[in-house]
Amino acid sequence: LGATTLFLSIEGCHWEEAFEIVQESPHLCKIYVKSSGTENTTFGWSVWKRLPLHEACRRQPPAWLITALLEAYPEASTLTTHYGEFPLHIAVEMGASPEVINLLLIHNLMAIFLTDNSGRLPEEVLADTEITNVTKEDIQVVQSSLRRARKCLSKLLQQQEKEIKNLQKDHQNNVQVLECKFSDKIELEKETQKVLAAKLDSLKQQLKTNENEKKQMLGTMDLHAEETKQLQNEITTRDTTIEQLKAQLQEKDQEIMGLQQTVQERHEELEDAHTYIDTLEDDLCNVTNFQHHTVESTLAKVQRDFNRLAKSQQALEGLLLGQSKGMHMLLEQRGIEVKTGEEEASNLNRDGSVQEEKSSVEVDASKIASLASQALEENATTTATA
Repeated sequence: LGATTLFLSIEGCHWEEAFEIVQESPHLCKIYVKSSGTENTTFGWSVWKRLPLHEACRRQPPAWLITALLEAYPEASTLTTHYGEFPLHIAVEMGASPEVINLLLIHNLMAIFLTDNSGRLPEEVLADTEITNVTKEDIQVVQSSLRRARKCLSKLLQQQEKEIKNLQKDHQNNVQVLECKFSDKIELEKETQKVLAAKLDSLKQQLKTNENEKKQMLGTMDLHAEETKQLQNEITTRDTTIEQLKAQLQEKDQEIMGLQQTVQERHEELEDAHTYIDTLEDDLCNVTNFQHHTVESTLAKVQRDFNRLAKSQQALEGLLLGQSKGMHMLLEQRGIEVKTGEEEASNLNRDGSVQEEKSSVEVDASKIASLASQALEENATTTATA
């Protein structure tokens, strides 16, 4: 997982490209690339964990690339893969050049004595290798290098052991000399240490006593703490109750303010209603007065029209009487007899028609007066209702 560009370049044996990446981004030499065995990679059949140096040692790299990788991350020569393989083990197994083997030995000589998870040393790995594209001369050179490195390291370790033994002897001798030289002081120091030990025991006893007292005090303090907690709980409960009462009081105040506002709004509505009623009363009076005036003017007009009609009727009657007398005189002059009864009857009929016309005119005037009064009453009722 997380294959870097450097790792991919080494995996593809693009050595120059890998060298440039190392020069530009040396931190990529420190990144492990892992496979869980489920990825679609070149080595998807296995589970592994490798650094770029491990991957390079698997592919017979040039010595100058190994030099660049080791310069960028020297500690890589001391780190292992998922199978406990050091770079030296991998390089030996995969037939790396003698130069590469020597570079790895220089950076981690102790790897010659270290085994992988299978318990194999680098020399044993070389003996088990099955690489065929490496010459026998290179294999012999690598074998001789490993033997020389092992012998050299063995000599160095033996020399170190000898030096350590010599240092231990010198140390023991120096200790004995110092003990002989400072034996009196040592005895005095031992006596002093005994006195100090006794004082220490006394102090420990006092400390135990103080600890017991401290425990008692702590017990008392715990009781006081419990009481304090109870009091605090009571105070908290009362504070909560007070807050609830305050909240209820605020709600009541808000309700009172709302009611007051509602009452004020109702008062304003009543004042507006009274004002509106006064306005309606004034309008009703104005409308009533106007209707009375209209009816009176209408009645006066009807009365004038009736008077004119009566005068016209009287003039018509006079005209008819004059014409009737003229006709009688004309008929008498011409010798035509006119029956008096018919004349009277005609006169009576004419007088009756005139009376009928007068009565019809009077009826029409009374109807007009009654309709005007009804219209006035209806307008007054409508205005009052509004």
